[in-house]
Amino acid sequence: MSFGRRWPRKTSLPAPAVERLSEPSGSRTAGSPPSTDVYRWFSTLRMQRLQRELVQANHNLEAARHAAEERRVRTDTAARDYQVFLDQRAVPVFHQLAGALKAEKYAFKVFTPASSVRLASDRSPEEFIELSLDDTSDPPAVLGRTSRGRGRRMTTSERALGSGAPIADLTEEDVLTFLLEEITSLIER
Repeated sequence: MSFGRRWPRKTSLPAPAVERLSEPSGSRTAGSPPSTDVYRWFSTLRMQRLQRELVQANHNLEAARHAAEERRVRTDTAARDYQVFLDQRAVPVFHQLAGALKAEKYAFKVFTPASSVRLASDRSPEEFIELSLDDTSDPPAVLGRTSRGRGRRMTTSERALGSGAPIADLTEEDVLTFLLEEITSLIER
């Protein structure tokens, strides 16, 4: 039994054969190293590929700039619509509900911090129902947030008002429906 090599050893090609494999025929000039033209050829290919990728990246950047501009316009329009919605529909409904709750001996107050409206319990200011503009979503939406507590544990839930309808289409009925669904969790204790 022989433990020697089963396969013949690889033999290296003679130097003229290596030069023939690595260079295009007739491209070698006198005195240049054998692979200079090959490197130049690969370098040219890399530059052409890089130029194609730069053109594609430029197209992608233009598309991203255009999309960002459209998003800014949508966000600005939503902010204007939200301010009208807040002043004319949401804040009056919050005040009406606070008055009705006060008549039923539940102490709630309405606060209007910057660009939002909040109905907060007098017992615990950490318990509240709030509407604000969520401009991070696309398209921007009115976000309803409810915070309630049991002992030291606080629970916060969020959802879009009006099932993601455009802000300009939201009505007082949408606000009242949201408030009535969420107020039960604050007064049921």
